[in-house]
Amino acid sequence: MTDPKKGNLPISQSRIRRDGLADGETAPSFDLATLDGSRMSLSSFGSSPLILIFTDLVNCSPCKNLLTTLREVHKLAPYIEIAIISNGAFEPNAKVAVEYELPFQVGLQSHWEVSTAYAMFRVPCAYFINADEKICGNVAVGVEQILNLFVGVAINSLLEAVGEMSPSMRPVSTAEGLKAS
Repeated sequence: MTDPKKGNLPISQSRIRRDGLADGETAPSFDLATLDGSRMSLSSFGSSPLILIFTDLVNCSPCKNLLTTLREVHKLAPYIEIAIISNGAFEPNAKVAVEYELPFQVGLQSHWEVSTAYAMFRVPCAYFINADEKICGNVAVGVEQILNLFVGVAINSLLEAVGEMSPSMRPVSTAEGLKAS
């Protein structure tokens, strides 16, 4: 039997939102310690659009696969801000970050507090947050969707840079982009 006073309700009885934030919602602020000893907050990215990735660096194999690929594709589009939020203790997360040579800021949440605010507990998942701190598109869940999100943001950023797109346009996934052509 579960004790509802301790937050141990079955998911079917939980009142915690778990379906992710919707397109256009304001991204919740956060303030986390990072692996490099600094602090990471939503406001620390200023007016830069951001891909915010939730992972479990230590215990999630798909998350580690994503990190390897994302590190390499980020070299092609280093102008895209990426931040990672992981769970757990400092040392095991730091070990993985060093092993995978992560060039991204990694913030540590201790009790899923940021995941709760973003209404998503699956890992890996990611949100694209625009310069106005609004969620753009749906939450990307899984390695393929996150990589598609990155590609869409990269393409739209390039189009914006050459004046072919208004800044308010939403990122499109690779599949959506192919359908449009």
